[in-house]
Amino acid sequence: FCTYKILVVVYTAQAAYILYDEKCREHGCIHFAYGEYGEVPGAWLHTFYMMKSASSLYKIGAAHVSLESYDQAVVYYARSLAILEGIGNQQGVASILSSLGDACQSLGQHHKAADYHARSLAIAVEMDDSQGVAGSLNGLGIAYDNLGQYDKAIGYHSRSLKIEEEHGNRHG
Repeated sequence: FCTYKILVVVYTAQAAYILYDEKCREHGCIHFAYGEYGEVPGAWLHTFYMMKSASSLYKIGAAHVSLESYDQAVVYYARSLAILEGIGNQQGVASILSSLGDACQSLGQHHKAADYHARSLAIAVEMDDSQGVAGSLNGLGIAYDNLGQYDKAIGYHSRSLKIEEEHGNRHG
């Protein structure tokens, strides 16, 4: 039985509402909302539904990327971004900014891509998310490579590689 504080409402593939915090997830103890804990508070449900909407919009954007409809991907990613910013989900915001950067890159909008990756990098640094930092640096490297600013590109890629190697990814 987990005694850690409940923090988050999550939706699983089986459509079960669950509550957990990071320590619960680490220890594998998840409690179903309509079992041990009764009703989920309204504010939690609102955040939950907003997260589901943002996730759905992101997935539609990703499907458009698969179809190489990058302009449509940008539209859906931007809508997801607005929701995530509204509810203060910084990790989600950083991830969507990176996806927006990638989509803009595919549209040949390299300056815009660099801007999105720079914003993602700032959030990843603030959150001390080394994987996010490395990914954002890599995105910036690609953007600057496409802009013909090769020294900047090498610098960003080198910083990304260093972080990856420091965290055990020997393949970069």
